[in-house]
Formats: sequence, structure tokens, C-alpha cells
Amino acid sequence: TTCAAGPSPARSTSPAPSRSRWRASRARRSWSGARSRAGSAALLLGAADAARRGVGAPLPPAERGDVDRIAGAAGAALGAAGYAAGFEEGVRLTAPDAVRRVREALDWPPDPVGGA
Repeated sequence: TTCAAGPSPARSTSPAPSRSRWRASRARRSWSGARSRAGSAALLLGAADAARRGVGAPLPPAERGDVDRIAGAAGAALGAAGYAAGFEEGVRLTAPDAVRRVREALDWPPDPVGGA
């Protein structure tokens, strides 16, 4: 409908963005974010495993369920080879680099004292 001021607000003449394109774009961003978080999880699980082995401390039984759940989700998102690569990269990190990566993964600012 039109009135003296132009088309009614209910019926805009400008093309509306496709809802399905918007949903697809959102899904791609979500998937990309999930893969990034999964990669960070694999890397940090590797770093934690190396740190525990470095001091001879086993994984506490109370943490086993969380570690298995996170590793399973990261492995599902990355695939076995992607998860293994991320885990091994984490194993090779130095302690300061691992702390820096944790801070980045959590979106925390750099540590002003330690530089990580």
C-alpha cells in the first residue's frame, strides 16, 4: 500500500536479506568458532598433559570426566588427525607459551608481569 508519504512501513520496497542466507552465514561463523575453540582445547589439553608428566603428577580422577568430554568434543570437531596435531603442538609448548595461549583462548589481556 502507498500513501502520500510513500510505501507503508509494513511493505518495504527494498529487497530483504534472505533469511536462509543469514542462517547459513551464522552457521559458518558458528562452525568456524567451534573449530577454533576445539583447536585451542586440543592444544591446551596437550600442554596440560605435558605439564603433569613433567612433574610426575597423574591426571586427578576427579578431572578424568571433564578431560574425556572435552577431548571427545574437540576430536569430533577436528577429526582424529586434527586433534592429534593440536594435542602434540600443545605438548611442545613452553610453560610461558602455554599460559599465553590459555589467556588468548579465554580472551584475557596479556599478563603485564609475566608477558604471557
